[in-house]
Amino acid sequence: MEEIKIYSFALWIFTATILIIFFVIALMVYFTNREKLFKYYSLYCFFTLLYVLFKFDFGPNIYYEIVKSANHSYEFVVQLIYHAFYLLFGLLFLQLAKFKPKLNRFIERYAYILLLVALLLFFTGFLKSIPKTFYRDFFSFVFLPVHLGFAFFIIGLVIKVKSHSKYYFIIGSLLYIIFGMYAYIVSYNRHLYSGTNLEPIDFFYIAIVLECFVFSYGLAIFVRKLYEEKQLVQSELAEAQQQVQIRLEERIELQEKEKQLLIKENHKQELITEVLNLQQKVIRSQINSHFIFNVLNSIKLFIMENDVEKAYFFLNRFAKFIRHVLDNSLNEYISLKDELENMDLYLSIEKMRFSDKFTYEINIHPDVKLSDFRFPALLLQPFVENALWHGLMTVEKDAVLKIDVEDNGENVAIIIDDNGIGYNASLAKKTNNSHKSLGLTLINERIDHFNRRSANSHIAYEIIDKEEKKIGKGTRVVVNIQKKSGDRISGIQSHDEYIFSLLKKNIES
Repeated sequence: MEEIKIYSFALWIFTATILIIFFVIALMVYFTNREKLFKYYSLYCFFTLLYVLFKFDFGPNIYYEIVKSANHSYEFVVQLIYHAFYLLFGLLFLQLAKFKPKLNRFIERYAYILLLVALLLFFTGFLKSIPKTFYRDFFSFVFLPVHLGFAFFIIGLVIKVKSHSKYYFIIGSLLYIIFGMYAYIVSYNRHLYSGTNLEPIDFFYIAIVLECFVFSYGLAIFVRKLYEEKQLVQSELAEAQQQVQIRLEERIELQEKEKQLLIKENHKQELITEVLNLQQKVIRSQINSHFIFNVLNSIKLFIMENDVEKAYFFLNRFAKFIRHVLDNSLNEYISLKDELENMDLYLSIEKMRFSDKFTYEINIHPDVKLSDFRFPALLLQPFVENALWHGLMTVEKDAVLKIDVEDNGENVAIIIDDNGIGYNASLAKKTNNSHKSLGLTLINERIDHFNRRSANSHIAYEIIDKEEKKIGKGTRVVVNIQKKSGDRISGIQSHDEYIFSLLKKNIES
């Protein structure tokens, strides 16, 4: 074996060995943590190794003879494939999806196009009608110029990326391009090469080895950073768990002290336990409202003032209201009768909580069959709440709220009328009021949803400032329901029924 072949043969063995080692290591790491980064790097090493084995020319190459005789495009197909996996590896190595998602998608599509072209060329390689020079010309005059320009374009953009891995990617890529292109040029132009110890292809092997070592170091740094980030997250998690444990112990200690104080009076203990149970039910059912917790605080106040009878009555009304809300939550729509019962319970609780500061009445026209009309659950509650908080609470005496259900021929009208400060005045005052009722936006969305879902019903409402219309003081809300056939309560429930049924079972248990 000539001296030139000895150097080339040694370099070929070293290159193939390096690729095998890195392929096995990357594959083992991938099967350990399932990181796609190592999957693509192992595939890159594997197909590069296939190409290196294909280029063995230091003796009989059975692999070369079999493949070359069967498929004319194999040599170029393998190069397209390992370049594609090189790009996919680079995307994850640079974490480009985090820094430049659009560029990441662009490069990813380009890599998949390379794989698709490689697949097409592989199948056409079995066709003897296509000359062998076609694939070499395609590689030299189509793929190389496009891919080389694309590579420099990517490198130029990657320089601006904030990834810590970009320097390893850029250095490894430039080394591969410089040595690889030199090997390609002098292999087709031997007169340009004056070397005595190495063949032109050996510079390609040098490019692979240098690139592998640069990337192996970069991968080691990458893995170390991942490990450090994981350790940091675990440390923060442990610290957070410790803080939660401390707070939990403090809360348990506080609850224990409260329990010892409440044991002195068994009767009070029973009531407060029931209040806490109701509060837990409210939290579990995700009913978050100032009204709920204000009521619970009022009950506690009655208990602390030893007004047990009033506390029992208040607690009973409140529990009934909560049960109604939960029962009605099983259906997206309820009957108008149930809706008005909810409002009656709500108003009776508020009336008692504010020591009869206002009076209310609910009047229903005898011709209106409330059970025949379906209605979004608790749709009236925001109107009633606004009438109380932003209308009647500023009235010093004789505050009155009326709910009238009237039959107007084609429509059934629900009229919520108060003698408060009026709608326009309440709007001006609301901006400085810390208490915020449910907004009209949510009401409009619920009504719009109801009207779109229901083919037999239509709901509309109007808010009237009575003073502006010169019909007295206060605000009047008119909710109109069209009377159409087939609008009775159906047995069809909403898609939330399953969630609410689980919630109710959890509360009752």
